[in-house]
Amino acid sequence: MRESSDVNSLIARVDFAFQERGTYESTMQEIRDFVRPFARSFTATDVLGGKDRDKIFDGSGEFAAEILESTVHGELANPADRWFELSVGEPQIDRRVDVAAWYEDTENRMYRIFGDRRSRWGFDNAPWFGECCDYGTSVMELADRPGDIPLYRATSMVECAIEENAEGVVDTLYRKFRLPAERAVGFFGDHADGKAKKAAASESAAEQTKPMEYARIVRPMGDTDGVGRKFSSHYVSLDSKEIVRIEYFFEFPFAVPRWRVRGAGEGYGRGSGHRALADIKTLQRAMYNQMRGVEKTIDPALMMPDDGVFGPVVLSSGAINVYSAQRFMFSQRKPIEPIDTGSRPDVGDVFMDGIRARVDAAYYGPLLRTPRDPRMLQDQILDIQEERARVLGPIFERIQTEGLDVIVDRTLAIGLRRGLFLPPPAALEGREVRPVFRNPFAQARAVSTARAIQRFLNMNLPLADRKPEVLDNLNEDEAFRQSGEGLNVPATIFRDPRAVAKMRQERQERIAAMEQAQIAEQTGKAAQMGAQAAQTFQGAA
Repeated sequence: MRESSDVNSLIARVDFAFQERGTYESTMQEIRDFVRPFARSFTATDVLGGKDRDKIFDGSGEFAAEILESTVHGELANPADRWFELSVGEPQIDRRVDVAAWYEDTENRMYRIFGDRRSRWGFDNAPWFGECCDYGTSVMELADRPGDIPLYRATSMVECAIEENAEGVVDTLYRKFRLPAERAVGFFGDHADGKAKKAAASESAAEQTKPMEYARIVRPMGDTDGVGRKFSSHYVSLDSKEIVRIEYFFEFPFAVPRWRVRGAGEGYGRGSGHRALADIKTLQRAMYNQMRGVEKTIDPALMMPDDGVFGPVVLSSGAINVYSAQRFMFSQRKPIEPIDTGSRPDVGDVFMDGIRARVDAAYYGPLLRTPRDPRMLQDQILDIQEERARVLGPIFERIQTEGLDVIVDRTLAIGLRRGLFLPPPAALEGREVRPVFRNPFAQARAVSTARAIQRFLNMNLPLADRKPEVLDNLNEDEAFRQSGEGLNVPATIFRDPRAVAKMRQERQERIAAMEQAQIAEQTGKAAQMGAQAAQTFQGAA
């Protein structure tokens, strides 16, 4: 039995979800106004070509946000790098030749999908990361298109409301959007609502392009449909109050990462835009006042006596103002002079520099800028990378878990169902294949492991010299492999553990055979020498 799909109950759920989101809208709108001015508005109707930066006097917040967004994009899902690899988390399985070959082939096919312009991954992942950094929540739809590769489509938070389940996982999404009547009929086909069909059939261009309002509700089903599909999607016309499309999915078709969640039950995240907002607003006010002060310094108000200057004062270039020479003959004041207010624009500059530093820190600027001092030692650089991993790692881990992990898992599932990837080897049967992310933060943790192994060995070498048997506690093969993995050494240079065991067995057999041959040779020589000695003794007798 499927969940209730009564149109009135669906519309009521949409209205309630967006009403709940309303408490967050004012803050997200301010972040949009001061940090993402080119993004869509939450509380106002967007005007094509309209002014978006009328509230911004200083762009430090925008710049800091763009640096963080670019860093997140470049370090978590850089198109120039292999940013993930597949694994079941069992080294003895992952290192099998057949499993490693399947991993490599599947990863290559997935990277080709991500790099294909038809998937739109390269276009839409940047705004997806950006909204997560600033608003604290972002939405990416992964659509399964029969006969084509999957489609990745970032959906603005302006259109979306979310709900999480008892485990704190977002599994329900509501979206309100508009489509021109013609496009609505093309998208929904014969199931399009009556108002859209009537407008699209009109001869008036205004009617054909009239925006029609729709809602989409994606949520878990009460029961699966017998083939494993666990989520339903209902498209509802808000104008006609009709259900115009129903779809079902094996997995939740959206990736909804959140930057930081304040506590249990708060479904929406809080991004760096929330932390920096107060300072960014203060900076705009300070810059506005600074501009007024500089303007007064450059073009100050004038002061002149109530008589002695003939006619109105003309301030244009090359103008002549006539005054009474006799009136100012014995006066030390000038006929026309600026009013000195004693303003100090430099104080404003110092004040704003302090605010800019706080905005930069809110967007992790000091951590994102890698020191480039040529005098720095390698250990110092590694220490800085480890510090970055400690501070940014938990935040980026959440983006990976709620965002990229979902993207890779659903891409893999779609590819296996549709035959886009080769069938997995028998060794993976019953095991869950998951992505392992190869970003700088994961690499920093791995390097930290390699350095710990190195420090441990260096510290215990003197003890091993005095008491060699303590090395019996050490798994040399595992230390060797983990050190290589920590230093990002390509896995292809390592032999399969089974091949290594076979090589060692063959070596031991060769050594044993050689020892047996040497013993046999020595025994033969001893026997020959004994026989010769006996013959010599008999001849002497």
